Amino acid sequence: MKDLLNEDEFVTPVNYNPWKSFAVFYCFAIAQAGIAQLITYAGNSSYQSRLMSGFFNIIAGITICLVMFLHKKQNLALPWPVKIKAVLLLTIINAASLLALAALSYNDFMDSFAFYFGRCVMAALIYLCMYGICCLVVYIVQKSKEKNGRL
Repeated sequence: MKDLLNEDEFVTPVNYNPWKSFAVFYCFAIAQAGIAQLITYAGNSSYQSRLMSGFFNIIAGITICLVMFLHKKQNLALPWPVKIKAVLLLTIINAASLLALAALSYNDFMDSFAFYFGRCVMAALIYLCMYGICCLVVYIVQKSKEKNGRL
């Protein structure tokens, strides 16, 4: 009789969906671009304000990418294709938000669309390189935790 009423047969496993937690970090990436623009315009686009905005972008971008994967053990254990898709989507969101902010903030945006689009493509390449370094750090942390048996 005990063989017929095994509880494990009735329990359905819950699949973890990482995209719900990733959506929060994508919103942070959009806010990051807006804050960087505010820093630039608060200083009247001076050299110091643009430099501070660049440092903010680098530090916030690295922090967002690392925390996105390291804040939950399930995110660290995700397969690499999912992680790469998440990083590429983060890069696209950063570049798209920069392009949207450029369109909203410049009066001559349509006259020199190629210039602003090229600038956003260059920013996307920089973000991609920066997030590639973050993926390397995540890979090292993941292998270290797998080696120690904590993952």
